[in-house]
Amino acid sequence: MKTKLLIAGLMFFSLILNACASISSAPAAEPTAVPISSGGNFPTGKFIKSGETNYGLNFKADGTFLVFQGDEVFVTGTYKADDKMFTETSNTGGP
Repeated sequence: MKTKLLIAGLMFFSLILNACASISSAPAAEPTAVPISSGGNFPTGKFIKSGETNYGLNFKADGTFLVFQGDEVFVTGTYKADDKMFTETSNTGGP
C-alpha cells in the first residue's frame, strides 16, 4: 500500500512539473484558466501523462484535484495557486 502511495505521489509531482513546462502533447481536455485567490491563473482540466492514455491528474475549478488511472482514483486533495506558487493544501496520499 505504501509503495502504491509513493508511486502516486511521484506521479503527481512529475505531472505538475510537466504541466508547468512547455510540452508538445495536448491534455485530454482543454484546460481552462480560472482566477485563483490573488488574481493568478491556474489551468484546470484533465492532464494525461505523456505516453499514457488514461493516467494523470484532474485539477478542478473548485480547488480540488485527483490522481487517476482509468476509473481508479489513487489520491485526492485540495490545492491553491496564486501568481507563481502552487500549494497542495491537503491530500489522501499520506505524509
